[in-house]
Amino acid sequence: VVEVVTWALDCDLFVIINAHHEDWLVDQCNANHRKMFRNIWRKIAARFQGYSNRLFFEVLNEARPPMDAGACNDVNAEVLSIIRETNPTRLVLLGGPQWNGHKAVTSLAVPRDPYVMINFHYYSPHSFTHGDQPTWGFRADDAVDQVAWDLVWNDIKSVAEWGQSHNVPLFCGEFGVMQNNPDKAKKKDRAVQCWYKAVTEALVHYGIPFTVWDDGGWFRIFDRHEKTFQSSRVHATIMAVNPSPPVNAVTG
Repeated sequence: VVEVVTWALDCDLFVIINAHHEDWLVDQCNANHRKMFRNIWRKIAARFQGYSNRLFFEVLNEARPPMDAGACNDVNAEVLSIIRETNPTRLVLLGGPQWNGHKAVTSLAVPRDPYVMINFHYYSPHSFTHGDQPTWGFRADDAVDQVAWDLVWNDIKSVAEWGQSHNVPLFCGEFGVMQNNPDKAKKKDRAVQCWYKAVTEALVHYGIPFTVWDDGGWFRIFDRHEKTFQSSRVHATIMAVNPSPPVNAVTG
């Protein structure tokens, strides 16, 4: 982990270290498991103390049932306190329950900490991004489906307004469309491009930084072996909307 983090920082990239797929914790969020989780983060925080402010910590990625909002908030607060012992100004991302869904941000307890961002994921409508719905964003007659686009924009707008009302910056840590699952219906290329364009435009409009989800598998955009963009049109669409990446870390 240290080697990869160092490589990325040397390339002037932003880096996020998070706890991911912690099933043992979310399935049984008891006192013993929470203590174990705090100890993990105590070691991570101590090891990366003093690293560039381009390195962020994300407490827990995609908490899910049976972990509820109350337990999620408790874990966020406990780990944030641990991190602050050695990293008082490290930017820390906090996510909510329900797989970090955009609607779950409203259940988050926002700490009084100027170096915290709220992280959410966006995969709506799920029937298109994860399911068998092959098209999105335009009608059978090829006209733009304004209702579908408006739904995406309204979702992002609602999160942005919540962030403003709580005076906390936001980060969209994941969004994407499943394209490489042989068990799912093939998505129409135009539909995939439309969806990425709509989400990216909305995020840029509301000033929310983001990362696209590319797991190298079902959501793959960049082919790691060929070192080329498998979904070149998706890449071009995103870059056309947001050609200039951020250059400075948020410092509060």
